[in-house]
Amino acid sequence: MRDKERGVVWEEAIYTNISYFCRQCALCFLSATIPNARQFAESICYLHHQPCHVVYTDYRPTPLQHFLYSAGSDGLYEVVDVQGRFREDQFAKAMSFLAEKGDQPRMSGPGGSSNIVKIIRTIKEQDMFFDK
Repeated sequence: MRDKERGVVWEEAIYTNISYFCRQCALCFLSATIPNARQFAESICYLHHQPCHVVYTDYRPTPLQHFLYSAGSDGLYEVVDVQGRFREDQFAKAMSFLAEKGDQPRMSGPGGSSNIVKIIRTIKEQDMFFDK
């Protein structure tokens, strides 16, 4: 819900439509990054006339990894590993690829693949989808 594009929209949608939920309905909100959890919970309590508990943990069942894709490259570069360490070697590879390519025009359309198609193909080939 913290996503700058969607977070506020979700919160406002919940606030304005909460009267449509019956009082017997139990509500559960999950967010890995909500910065104003206590304020959000207080609003839900006030609007829904039910207690709302905030449960917080630093534990991440799925560790975050950060990947960088250099336009036109043939793969993803893991720049932050599951332990949260910055991988300078991978970052340097991605940056050197960009330096080699310079400001060449993007190739896509009938003769080439767009970058998003290449990224999705790479993710699929490396079995990185979370649909298991």
